[in-house]
Amino acid sequence: TLSLHDALPISIFANALGGKALGYRQGKHFVNYRYDDPLLLYGSVYTPLDAEAGVKIGPFNGLSAKVSLGYAVVKNEPGVVYDAPYPEVATEALRHAFMSEYNVIDSRGYYINLALDYKYRSLIEASASFKYAPHDKELFFSDTHYNGYKMGVDRASTVANIDLKVTPWRPLTLNAGLEYRGGRMALFQYYNVIPDNSVGDVQYQFVDMGDVINLHVGANYRLNSTVNLWLQANNLLNRRYDILYGMGAQRIGVMVGASFTF
Repeated sequence: TLSLHDALPISIFANALGGKALGYRQGKHFVNYRYDDPLLLYGSVYTPLDAEAGVKIGPFNGLSAKVSLGYAVVKNEPGVVYDAPYPEVATEALRHAFMSEYNVIDSRGYYINLALDYKYRSLIEASASFKYAPHDKELFFSDTHYNGYKMGVDRASTVANIDLKVTPWRPLTLNAGLEYRGGRMALFQYYNVIPDNSVGDVQYQFVDMGDVINLHVGANYRLNSTVNLWLQANNLLNRRYDILYGMGAQRIGVMVGASFTF
């Protein structure tokens, strides 16, 4: 990180990482418990490069901003794919009938990230973020890489969030937010049948999953140092969307509960 001026809170930053991440079944099971095969073993994910560079500005009277550009190369990353005998079978009528599995896929791509944060004393915290990663939605083969930075299991190309937290008085905290995920895609695989009716290379095709607009609110009230009461409501716009292809998200959902700290 390089500070441009001692008197002005403006700095340039850059970071780069690389290495292997061990592959565990536990994380895959939580993401997709309906389709996870307990007999499969997942190897390590190799990331030769995961880099980001940008500019940070602020805080000015509680307001700060960040603009950055990132690029990553990932190899052998398990991703959810759906089996189809041929690409035209990916229709709405059969959206719940596909068998899915995890296949390892190589990918590379870049993203643009914008973020704003504001804090006013201990009363208000607000943030807004926008992240865009272009994707190549063309067919590709199993022996090639996928062009696109992966943002979540739904491979969204645009992710935006607005969040607000208000603490009107110390025991009570109110929060609200709006989440948008656009350009979401499911990945189907099918085998390329060559003229002698033998099976050729595996081909991958993308199917649009639609956008996610999730309006959510919540509240926390701390009775004392031991007991905390909470409420959380999601998808208040009652939108219909899939978390994964064929795995629908809950419509309006409200949960209440209590947590205890000893």
